[in-house]
Amino acid sequence: MTKVLLLLVAAAAFGLQVSPAQAQLAGTFVSSVNGNDANNCSQPTPCRTFQAAHDNTFDQGEMAPKG
Repeated sequence: MTKVLLLLVAAAAFGLQVSPAQAQLAGTFVSSVNGNDANNCSQPTPCRTFQAAHDNTFDQGEMAPKG
């Protein structure tokens, strides 16, 4: 019984260490006029800076300016 309890406590402790994942996109968009770095950098809601778009783009993803 104590081994089961210890296992449950250890699993709960490891579960608390998990941080929430942030969604990343294969393609992100940047607009210096209508963009906001709090956005997710999708086409309808572009970021303002390329740094924010870079942070929200998958490895080998694409960043593009939005006209």
